[in-house]
Amino acid sequence: MKTGMLVLTVLGLLLSGSGSVQAQDFDTSAAWPLCGRITENKPKRWKPSKGCPSERFGNPAYSDAPFSSTFGPRPLNSENNRYDFHRGVDIATPIGTPIFAISDGNVEIAGVNSGYSDPLIKVRHYRPGATTCTNGGGCYHSYYLHVSDWVVSEDQQVQKGQLIGYTGASGASGFEHLHFELRDAPDFDVFSAWSRDAVHPFRALAYDVPNNSSVTIHSVDATDPLAIDVALAVESNRYDLVSVEMAVFDANQQEVPQPGNTPDANGYHVLPAFFDMESWNFEYSHKDSAGIPWSDFGAGGPFECPYHGEHGGAYNANVHMDAQDPADFHVGLFNGVRVTTGKYWLTGNRDYVVDLEFLALQGPAACIEATAVFASGDLATTQWGNCGGVNQPPTPDFAYSCDGLQCAFDANASSDPDGTVSEFAWDFGDGSGGSGLIINHGFSAAGDYLVNLQVTDDDGATASVARWVSAGEPASEPLVLTISTNRKGNQVMLRWTGGGSAEVDIWRNSALVETTANDGAWNDRKLPAGQTYLYRICDAGNAENCSNVAAIGL
Repeated sequence: MKTGMLVLTVLGLLLSGSGSVQAQDFDTSAAWPLCGRITENKPKRWKPSKGCPSERFGNPAYSDAPFSSTFGPRPLNSENNRYDFHRGVDIATPIGTPIFAISDGNVEIAGVNSGYSDPLIKVRHYRPGATTCTNGGGCYHSYYLHVSDWVVSEDQQVQKGQLIGYTGASGASGFEHLHFELRDAPDFDVFSAWSRDAVHPFRALAYDVPNNSSVTIHSVDATDPLAIDVALAVESNRYDLVSVEMAVFDANQQEVPQPGNTPDANGYHVLPAFFDMESWNFEYSHKDSAGIPWSDFGAGGPFECPYHGEHGGAYNANVHMDAQDPADFHVGLFNGVRVTTGKYWLTGNRDYVVDLEFLALQGPAACIEATAVFASGDLATTQWGNCGGVNQPPTPDFAYSCDGLQCAFDANASSDPDGTVSEFAWDFGDGSGGSGLIINHGFSAAGDYLVNLQVTDDDGATASVARWVSAGEPASEPLVLTISTNRKGNQVMLRWTGGGSAEVDIWRNSALVETTANDGAWNDRKLPAGQTYLYRICDAGNAENCSNVAAIGL
């Protein structure tokens, strides 16, 4: 009995608030599963068996964008665009595109599995620094679904960036794509990898896009102060929205408590003032394992679900998260929130749109505040009503520049709409931190670090933003090129100094003609006479670090 109460207590603690997933729970220099769509612009002499190049690890410049759908609500095209809660990210790509392991791990499934309609690859990963699931506070798992082929086997150890298989198409729709999921086991159920454990994949994958998001409150019906109806829309150019949180203030500018924000005795939020995709998924997707069977979530079970009447006899992870409005199956309706989404592709500045209607907010309401929260920590906020006396949260932002391992951070871009920003707290992603508007930090090793800035305004409100920062070796010397001809006049001899890579690309008349060792010398042989040739040398694969252009006639 004590064990059951302990599990219930931990479950309640886990579900008592949103945003419990942290980036440091995962490998912060993970590879994207398609290695930044490397096959669409292959480096010289690269082939899939070489794996994903390490310089792409943890680098948001090498994401697998664009995405055809992301984590959260969407219309399911293969089923007449019904409302669907999607637990991963879909990356449209031709059949046969190579797939790479996002981090070191152990293959648990490779190929056909009775639990899934299409072949897949599942890899278990330990937490950074951990050697088991137990001492790491739970493992996490990467899922690669709809694969057409696989080159790994079950119980095989794989390394980050290693080729593990090739993409295919959904058996249900024929859509050629990779469905990628990230499942994060809680510390009290350390081996769990059920649908309920799915979190936004961008928690582990480097994703850094300027936030041009907005929140708009379209209507408020406060006729019944005990069931205020608020309709709003979130529009964004980003694909990492994880929650929308509401706050209600009375005429004295005091925040009105929302009963649903406090979990019930079994750890469930019922009619909360937030739509948190990750915590709702964990609470209401349940599981059906030997230790925690489906019946445990039914009537009288130790984890009795407040909506257990909808369960049915067989386990169904989607019974709540895919719940639809009886009046329109294209619209989601569950737990006091109506959700509508449209199809989205990467076209334009604001292509990700979610319409939400909160049906049971508690009043009285003189002011309502809506905040969209993204996996990066970025926020977008709006207000409705008489909010003059309500403190609005600050907006954090920062710029940085690095010279090798030494980086300078400047938070002057942070602002506060109704006051001033008074405190700046930094977490540099390497176990150290600091404070101040402008701060310098030296990293001990080259790599990509998720730097978090938390700002506090003069009324005590806080907000955070995170950015991926690349710290490297000291900047390389500039490439300087000189050219001449041999005595016969039929060869061009290139000589150069500088550069920051082991190899260089040689360009002639704007065409790449060779990738060679960065040893300072290369000869271009047997060229036709009577022409002028323009040469340039660049670090291999890096058109940003190039030499001067040198011309010569033969």
